[in-house]
Amino acid sequence: MQAPEETRTEVDMVPMIDIVTLLLMFLVIVGDMAATAGAIQMKLPRADQAMTDKTLKEKGFRLEGRLIVQMQSQGGVYRAVVNNKSYDLVKGGSNKGLLDYLCETVEYAVGKGNAKRSPDGAVDMPVKLRIPEDAPMRDVERVVMSLARAGLVNIHYTAEPFSVRSGG
Repeated sequence: MQAPEETRTEVDMVPMIDIVTLLLMFLVIVGDMAATAGAIQMKLPRADQAMTDKTLKEKGFRLEGRLIVQMQSQGGVYRAVVNNKSYDLVKGGSNKGLLDYLCETVEYAVGKGNAKRSPDGAVDMPVKLRIPEDAPMRDVERVVMSLARAGLVNIHYTAEPFSVRSGG
């Protein structure tokens, strides 16, 4: 009997090294991007940093007929307060009482010529929205949705620091 003929097979390592190198580069780049994306913190404007009405007028902002909406915690539940009247915050901004009040205010302002309604239903009436910095985003969204349903889209907002609310 004759011994079987040996065939030498060599594994080409170059493609494997290329793939491993590309995989390492991908992981390093994605890991770096994930680390920097998580490090970015958004800072909301605070009430103590707000521009005065005089400064806003100088910059060309219209303040006549401005509507002021505040969010206040009452018994641990946030509510919208407009002209000293408190309204519950409902999902989708569909609180009938608040919507009726906002729509009446908008119609009055448009009728008096203090605001204009665009063809898409948006009203240029300025709104100042004051939000406590610990308010849940869900409740802020409900207020903004109510304003949007009434056509109010010119919203300036500021987050109230704890010291402003607790200090008076």
